[in-house]
Amino acid sequence: KETVKALRPLLPISFEEIRIAVRIPAEHAPRAYGELQSAATLEQNEWQSDGSWIAIAKIPAGIQEEFYNLVSKISKGEAETRILER
Repeated sequence: KETVKALRPLLPISFEEIRIAVRIPAEHAPRAYGELQSAATLEQNEWQSDGSWIAIAKIPAGIQEEFYNLVSKISKGEAETRILER
């Protein structure tokens, strides 16, 4: 991000960002919290009474596939995701 910020005055660079809602089941939630916090900007997150974790992540659109792969790997395919905004 710092590099892009420095280059913007010289080159017209912009990145589309998307917001994705993620729900991680309780058995994978503790690990997912740390992993996703470093992979995305978490705008909101909330622990549910059943132990699951819900977050709204903001990511560059170009890494959407990698983000989904990470979520799937962490949750062993049990996570739910939904695009909120492009």
